Amino acid sequence: MHFGYLRRLMSGSGIGAVLLLSCGSVSAQTNSWTSLTSDHWEAPDWSLGILPNSTQSIMITNAGYKAVGIFPSTVSDFPGSLTVSSLTISAPTNGLNVLLLNYSGTSVPLHVLGDCAIGENGTLLNEFGELQTDGGLYITSGGTVENDGGFLVIGGETSITEGTAVVNGDCVLDTCDLFSGQINQLSGTATISNLLLHDSTYLLSNGVVATTGTYCGSTPGPAFQQYGGTNNSATLVVGGSNLGYEGSGAYGLYGGTLPSSNIEIGFVGFPFDGSVGSLYQADGIVNASLLELGGFNSFSIGYYYLTNGVVACGQEQLIDGWFWQYGGAHTVTNTLDMEGDTNFNDLYGYGFSYCLFGGNLASSSLEMGVSSAFNQWSGTNAVSGSLSILQGQYNLLGGILSTSNTLLLPIEFTAGYTDSAFFQSGGVHSAGNALSNAGTYTLSGGKLVTPELFLSGTLTITNGAGAATLSAGTVDLAGSLQLWGTTQTLGTAVLSGNAQILFGSGANSLTFGPSAQATWNPGAYLSVLGWNGSTNGNGTDRLVFGTNATALTPAQVRQIVFVDPNGFVPGDFFAQVLPTGEVVPLPNPKLFWQSAGQHLVLTWSGFSVLQAATNVTGPYQDVVGVSSPYTNNFTSSPQQFFRLSLSNP
Repeated sequence: MHFGYLRRLMSGSGIGAVLLLSCGSVSAQTNSWTSLTSDHWEAPDWSLGILPNSTQSIMITNAGYKAVGIFPSTVSDFPGSLTVSSLTISAPTNGLNVLLLNYSGTSVPLHVLGDCAIGENGTLLNEFGELQTDGGLYITSGGTVENDGGFLVIGGETSITEGTAVVNGDCVLDTCDLFSGQINQLSGTATISNLLLHDSTYLLSNGVVATTGTYCGSTPGPAFQQYGGTNNSATLVVGGSNLGYEGSGAYGLYGGTLPSSNIEIGFVGFPFDGSVGSLYQADGIVNASLLELGGFNSFSIGYYYLTNGVVACGQEQLIDGWFWQYGGAHTVTNTLDMEGDTNFNDLYGYGFSYCLFGGNLASSSLEMGVSSAFNQWSGTNAVSGSLSILQGQYNLLGGILSTSNTLLLPIEFTAGYTDSAFFQSGGVHSAGNALSNAGTYTLSGGKLVTPELFLSGTLTITNGAGAATLSAGTVDLAGSLQLWGTTQTLGTAVLSGNAQILFGSGANSLTFGPSAQATWNPGAYLSVLGWNGSTNGNGTDRLVFGTNATALTPAQVRQIVFVDPNGFVPGDFFAQVLPTGEVVPLPNPKLFWQSAGQHLVLTWSGFSVLQAATNVTGPYQDVVGVSSPYTNNFTSSPQQFFRLSLSNP
């Protein structure tokens, strides 16, 4: 910007209403600009009658519309005038004072040994020059600093209170504290030790922000709004700070990149009780070593809204709040850890909820702790390792969930806590190696695919919202498998512990593959409850192994017990295999006898054991080594009573 244009600019109207006084050394002389018109810095328009020097507090605060310009000729001819004790720029109402560094270069900066204050109707416009302050830079209501291709080096605190700074070049700041102020960065590099935003806004359109820590506090909208460029903050805290600042805060990412070692959303530090932080990402790239949302036992809540763009993190810990993903790509190199804090319940009733409406989520492992919930409507959740659920809840309504292993872990606490739970009403859940269910899995729609299913908890399959399909190569039964109006065909059945199959209302068909070669714990029983079928087969409820009677060994058949089957008197009944491989309850055996001379011939069927006693009330003992028919000798045993035992041999 050349000086003639700036003269014409001075005819505009003034802004603001507050005058900020200089905070320079009390021993310094005050040298004030006196002219009502624009001129060069070295013009004879100073109240002391001499040019500025290092012992003077410089004041450009008089009335009128004007600019005081530092030009290359000022640098070459009057370099000593560019070191001052302090600097204050402001103007009365209906005035405007501008200090212009007009292509003055960086060989001899304007060096302020103390503080630089830009107040009401004051502007510092740096056009490819350099301002260096050893003290602070204070911008108050109606004050403006525009670094348009120049360089700013601020040694003390930079404080902006209802003022504006425009960065279009490079600047180095120590602590930058904004109170209802605003920084607009259009290009260049802003290097800041600590950036604190209190009810204020940082707009990054392009260029680079490099900070040790950025702290976004309370504001009607996002305190930091990024449309491009790079915000390279070693630590980014949204909502609260351990530097003595708490409250709500928000960050809006609409483009550009956000690399950080540590991003904390909804962070609390001593001695505060908590805060609320939100990050809205509509585009751009987030790259963080660690992402944390919320905090334990602190009522600190973090919210992340991802509609597009890329989130790439090394580690994530999600405690209080929620992560809503509508699109984009979210990648966690290591563990995505959801540890819901029971002090806070979101709108789903959990300490932390991840809601996947679309897009792609990928992690090496996903761990869901107490009071955490994952709700998936669409999109893809790819876990290369294990999905571990410890008293959390996964709700799969649609989309694709793929894991190496899915683990519903057994309950660790009893009072006030529920099982590890998985509810699937749609979509596809693929556990590439195994699904181990020690909790509660309800499959009412969609497809569950795994080569190995270890069941020690409860698996319920019902045709609710849509056709539910379980595809499992091997099923290890040691829990409860419940069917409600569904037909399922599975692989080999293994019995490692006591298990049950429950046939609920409606027609149910459960078919296992041939299992005669599978390992069944000889001390375990498979109980069949609610059976409402036909002893001839092809009834309402069907339990089938393979395609013929050899799909189970006789010993395995004896480990299957039907409990209170429909059409039978209440009680337990052993099983039999039909030629088709269907297993049905075996009616209670009947003992038949007939006399044959001095002998009594007894016949019976099934697996029951013949017992004998000399008195009708017993005690009865097994008749060892006999089978039907059995012939008794009256001569050797003149009085005997016989019965069949239903206990398994």
